[in-house]
Amino acid sequence: MATRLVIVGTCGFPASRAKIYSLLDGAELQESFYNLLGKKTLENLANRPKNFHLTFKAWQATTHPYSSPTWKRMKEPPPGDKTKYGWLRCSKENLWALEKTVEQAKDAGAEVIVFQTPPNMPCNNEHLAEVRCFFEHAISIAGDNIAVAWEPRGEWLKAKDALKKVFDMGVLIVSDYLRTPPMFPESPIAYTRLHGLGESEVNYKYKYTDEDLRRLKDIIKNLESEKIYVMFNNVYMLDDATRFRNMLID
Repeated sequence: MATRLVIVGTCGFPASRAKIYSLLDGAELQESFYNLLGKKTLENLANRPKNFHLTFKAWQATTHPYSSPTWKRMKEPPPGDKTKYGWLRCSKENLWALEKTVEQAKDAGAEVIVFQTPPNMPCNNEHLAEVRCFFEHAISIAGDNIAVAWEPRGEWLKAKDALKKVFDMGVLIVSDYLRTPPMFPESPIAYTRLHGLGESEVNYKYKYTDEDLRRLKDIIKNLESEKIYVMFNNVYMLDDATRFRNMLID
């Protein structure tokens, strides 16, 4: 893996930023999912160490409908018809939220914007047209310096033909590689979010074993990607990410 860049990090900052900067290669910002961030926060993130890679979880207004319980944590709901937000709709309201998300990601100096959709997002051809329209706008305004990624859940995660159409647009398809193997190993950039193992879709209390991490290492070794983001999203994320990073070095 010496010829490519593997970025090991956490979803969020489970310790002080200074500590995470010193121990890991990167982090995915989680605060950005719940609320738009203040100017000072964005400036502080942009002033991180040069070798630390930051990615950005998209504002929930773009991905989750108004009925989602996560909206209760939104300090300032977006304007207009709240029912037109979420689910990667191509409505004028949702495209406004998209523009705000991309603007903040740029201000933070993020490398990737991750749009994580909920399991209840309708999975059909009609909604695929909405998704493709949404990502066409996302790619256009993100520009060349920020990659656009989608973590589908629910039925969408099984709809490989539909996901291929989105992937062919230039959108990274994100999955938990220990649960769902990489669907498009030829992607120039790969991105996995690791939510713990078990019967449910997520198991945040799970602690990865050395065997799990060795399996993950083998999966990554077989990718064709030049840059690979490995982001742990469980209670033990800092320890697991540090162990996996050391495993790659050994």
